[in-house]
Amino acid sequence: MLLLSRSQTSLEALKHSELTTKFCYGINFDMSTENIAMLRCASEYLEMTEEHSVENLVSRSEAYLNEVALKSLSSAITVLHKSEELLPIAERVKLVSRCIDAIAYMTCQESQFCSPTSNNSNSEVVSKQPVVDWWAEDLTVLRIDSFQRVLIEMMARGFKQYGLGPVLMLYAQKSLRGLVSFLQTQVTIIMSDVERKKVCSLMDCQKLSREACAHAAQNDRLPVQTIVQVLYYEQQRLTFGTV
Repeated sequence: MLLLSRSQTSLEALKHSELTTKFCYGINFDMSTENIAMLRCASEYLEMTEEHSVENLVSRSEAYLNEVALKSLSSAITVLHKSEELLPIAERVKLVSRCIDAIAYMTCQESQFCSPTSNNSNSEVVSKQPVVDWWAEDLTVLRIDSFQRVLIEMMARGFKQYGLGPVLMLYAQKSLRGLVSFLQTQVTIIMSDVERKKVCSLMDCQKLSREACAHAAQNDRLPVQTIVQVLYYEQQRLTFGTV
């Protein structure tokens, strides 16, 4: 349902695009790496082909893609990132696959980990140096499925497996940092009071450390009965001097 909703939203955005309206009325505007994905997908959706008008938006946007946007690594990454919000049309016009091909080709040209002529001794030296190439941080803006497809294509073009580690670590640090806290929040929200009580009933309050007791006593998400038990056993521990 979420994917369907996003797809419908993208279609509505393409249908009412301000730039396509300007194009239809002959109002000048600049194509850029920020808007070319939307323009190409909108022109496809609205069937703005040469059959209806010479130099229509399909051919104009294709020319910009081929001559400008897919010629530099940063531009190709930006276009791919923008295309993620325009599925499935971006896939239909092969915008996603072309961006991935261009990114993989250029990263392999730039990377220290993609040198088919290097000998084994050089490979061993490089593999011991987890240096991240300059372009790796640019890839962190991509969705994980797009990122995975880029890496697969890079490896198909000769990117060395030992070079993936630093790239994956950087992606995890930059793009997945919020995932753990998000999932923890969702788990906390999803658990009902009954489920919390069941989980806490399995906990032996007498065996909690002082640090754990202090944390539990201040945790307002725990059932009241559990907090009372924790405080009781902590009081007993202080009274009788047990550890």
